[in-house]
Amino acid sequence: MNIGSSERVVNIILLVVNRRDGFLIDELYDQFLSARNFGEGRKRHYEVLRRMIHRYQSYIRCSTGRKRYVFDALKVDKDVLDSLYDYIENEFEYVEKYPKILTDNPEAREIRPRGENYMSGIFKEVRAFFNWAYKTKIIDSFPFEGFEMPSERYGSPIYITLDDVQKIYTADLSDFPLLAIQRDIFVFQCNVGCRIGDLLRLKKRDVINGAVEYIPTKTIKERAKTVVVPLNAIAMSIVEKYKDVPGDQLLPFISSQNYNENIKTILEKAGIIYLVTKLDSVSRTESKVPINEIASSHMARRTFIGNIYKLVKDPNLVSALTGHAEGSRA
Repeated sequence: MNIGSSERVVNIILLVVNRRDGFLIDELYDQFLSARNFGEGRKRHYEVLRRMIHRYQSYIRCSTGRKRYVFDALKVDKDVLDSLYDYIENEFEYVEKYPKILTDNPEAREIRPRGENYMSGIFKEVRAFFNWAYKTKIIDSFPFEGFEMPSERYGSPIYITLDDVQKIYTADLSDFPLLAIQRDIFVFQCNVGCRIGDLLRLKKRDVINGAVEYIPTKTIKERAKTVVVPLNAIAMSIVEKYKDVPGDQLLPFISSQNYNENIKTILEKAGIIYLVTKLDSVSRTESKVPINEIASSHMARRTFIGNIYKLVKDPNLVSALTGHAEGSRA
């Protein structure tokens, strides 16, 4: 027996002998996450999927009466994937029909309808897990054969103009000092384009020779490439404004959730409230919404990308400034 076969036999014996509710998926999942060595952001995404699979187990137990059902990776086939897809896509309906799902899994957050783009993203993670299990010979066949993966469809990216950024930066927020600080942070992000996670961890020492330098945490395990973004006059003025704030953090940040809520208020107070056309990813229909209502930290990143791309039309240059892989469709 070769080494690969021995390892496979040991894996299967451990799984079967120690079987208990949820053991099969959790044991393999822990092995998978350890083997892939994801960054913290990616790992959190996979933990969301793990919790969904736990709730799917509860759903099958409630809907079929199979009280001891477990999501057994050794038995997953196209039919199981179809069932899992249906559950995740329509979970908001199933948790109302079977309240025990949430009783069994109290850590679940608010569950809403999910569109094709979300389903595409989550099933890429499901496929990556089973691809690993197949390549490591834990499972004999790849269950995605014949399974139709959902496609991603996006509308035009929505972002604000450079004139909007200037209007926000010069808006009078003297009556709202805490909001004014968050405004400065948002404007800074619009001028450097980093993700919210990287913005949160920027330190004073990351500004070098008039540029901010960092390695994006989202891709640090796969591609540890340093991003260097020259700071324009506005971004540098914001750095100077807060240089004497105690501590080593570059900007005086609050929680990302409060930051996103404040961004909407900041745009409203600055008069950036015009209507934009938004594609609803769930219903696949368009709607008109005030831009401030959909503003977020990621809009700052899109603002940086969109306005630079207007000027240079060079996706590889934009990728170098944002941490995307060269040639990335994103």
